[in-house]
Amino acid sequence: VGYLVQQGSIQALCSILDVNDSQVVETVLDALEGILKVGKNSPDERTLTYFTTLVEQCDGLTKLELLQDDANENIYHRAVRILSSYFNLEDDADVDVADAMQTGGINFAPS
Repeated sequence: VGYLVQQGSIQALCSILDVNDSQVVETVLDALEGILKVGKNSPDERTLTYFTTLVEQCDGLTKLELLQDDANENIYHRAVRILSSYFNLEDDADVDVADAMQTGGINFAPS
């Protein structure tokens, strides 16, 4: 998963969150949730923050928030679950993600 993230998978997935195809959006939400789950379960607590920052940087957070208004209940529930499980919408001053990203300080250990 770490390799896929380094290759731009989060950005690619977020770029298609707003397509007009429920099956595609559900699949993308499942993939994003899987990536974020790996980040949450990582021994390095900065990994999830790194992943969520990438989602935010490519406008994925905004797209996830918009999906809370989707008519499809499956999409709505998935978006709400992702937002509530992985995104702290308050500032987290304890983690310097920019520094970790520049120095390569994120450890993508196998889980």
